[in-house]
Amino acid sequence: ALKSDIDSSRDLDDLDNKKITILGKEYSVINTEFTTGSKLTVEMMGGAVQDTMEEGETKTYTINGNDYEVTASTITDTAPFKAKFVINGETTDALEATQTATLADKTQLGIKEILPNEAGDVTADIVEFYLGAQKLKIVDSNSSSDNADGTLTIGTNDITDGGGDLVWSNSSTELSLSTIQIAWQSSDAYYVPVDGKLTDHVTEDQDVVDLLESLNIDFQFTGVNPSKEDEIKVGASGNSK
Repeated sequence: ALKSDIDSSRDLDDLDNKKITILGKEYSVINTEFTTGSKLTVEMMGGAVQDTMEEGETKTYTINGNDYEVTASTITDTAPFKAKFVINGETTDALEATQTATLADKTQLGIKEILPNEAGDVTADIVEFYLGAQKLKIVDSNSSSDNADGTLTIGTNDITDGGGDLVWSNSSTELSLSTIQIAWQSSDAYYVPVDGKLTDHVTEDQDVVDLLESLNIDFQFTGVNPSKEDEIKVGASGNSK
């Protein structure tokens, strides 16, 4: 189990930056909270590119064959620390740690951490971020297992057909997290042709698009190949039937 002290702000700081792999996709824990009412929140972020930049620095990244010229245009020097980017000429809002922005082409930028200073410096001029980011947020008020009655949010989208399950035990000063589970039960029927993939047929359902992308899964129908065939003969039951 993952263990953490519960600090005076009800955060689980020992879990920060812990890396968790979900179906081959790596996420980092970026924020946690355990309220006095025993509601546990775990936020994770992962992305196609993870990097650190200084204020004014420009780099180019390639994601899915597309180039992104990224400039960390502004990083504030006073709390709350915020970073603003220019990406392919598009300027983002000023973002704090754990916040995300969606570009015009739907690519997401996520802020992992803004450092108040680097060695020998006194200004907040370093930002760690994800490009092509996905943020998962699970909130659960039931510490027991196999109920999936917690909420699941991907980016800013509350997933109607999805749920989260966090299993933990705690004392007044420490929490032990043993399970992080995501459940999806679709309320709709989807039809996929032979050799087709579900991702090609759910482009209008944002919940499913976000689930498939963030959880790194897809479904493909490869056809029906029965191992045994039975011959069935049908005969008339009367003169007029």
